[in-house]
Amino acid sequence: MKKVTKNSIGILITSVSKKAPLIEAVKNSEICMRQKYLVVGGDISRKVISRYFVDKFVLLPQINTRTDPRSVLSLCKDNNIAFIIPTRDNELMFWAINRQMFNNAGISVMISDTESIELTRDKLLFGNNTLLKGFPIISSYTDIDQISHDVARYVVKERYGAGADKVGLNLTKKDAISHSKLLTLPIFQPFLVGDEYSVDLYVDKIGTCQGCICRKRALVHNGESQITTTELLPQLEALSQSIAKSIGFYGHIILQVIKDEMNNFHVIEINARFGGASTLSVKAGLKTFDWFLLESQGKKITGRYSFIRHHGEITQIRYPKDKYIYHE
Repeated sequence: MKKVTKNSIGILITSVSKKAPLIEAVKNSEICMRQKYLVVGGDISRKVISRYFVDKFVLLPQINTRTDPRSVLSLCKDNNIAFIIPTRDNELMFWAINRQMFNNAGISVMISDTESIELTRDKLLFGNNTLLKGFPIISSYTDIDQISHDVARYVVKERYGAGADKVGLNLTKKDAISHSKLLTLPIFQPFLVGDEYSVDLYVDKIGTCQGCICRKRALVHNGESQITTTELLPQLEALSQSIAKSIGFYGHIILQVIKDEMNNFHVIEINARFGGASTLSVKAGLKTFDWFLLESQGKKITGRYSFIRHHGEITQIRYPKDKYIYHE
């Protein structure tokens, strides 16, 4: 753990919760180590596991679109924060709306613009957006009867935000309708049989994709990959980059994709943030945090920081691990 001084420059990771692997990935980025930045974790509770992995912990308010940005900015200034990495879906719109305000104060936020964030958080809008016409996006419906009668099984989920635990998968029409009554704003999608993939990308400030890694999700629990393996899929990489360019993202994004039995790709949704298993893509060559820190300082991504994909594939297995702190 680095020594904290009044001149220490901080990288704030919001909603750190139990995201120790993410913290370690930021700490191990070359720019962070070379310039001796402090990795600061923030959360609404002091009782979070990750506070034992950061260099400094700060208590944050509940961040959403109703939060006063001036209070958050003041907290950041008090802790000498220069960079912010948001990690929770429900706070992304706050950072998108207030990105320029923080930027004017000398604080860079790894976040896309408001239009892009709205498109990713509204699953009905995402499935039917004109910007994405021609791309294989799975359509969403508020009325199950709008879906083709050829469909036998369905997916039901909330229209807004995260909440994988509330998703109903592979349901009959009758069960899908019943499940929808448990949700606030349900939407319906056809259920597709196939392999699940996540695609991690980093899009720079001028809209260029600096790197792209596909990973097959072999074991998923509550929406998070527990076992995932990188896979070289040029067609999916090209598709993902085209979609990212069409929408106009900035920073780290993740596409969730199904490859069906005919080897066709279908995009389910996009998360405009760094994900739980995205650390595998960092291991495979995606220098997300180096790129973000470089761009925040007005530097170009070139030379030693260019994307070089790891030769061969890597499997990531996520599991609980003990940490010991010795007291005198």
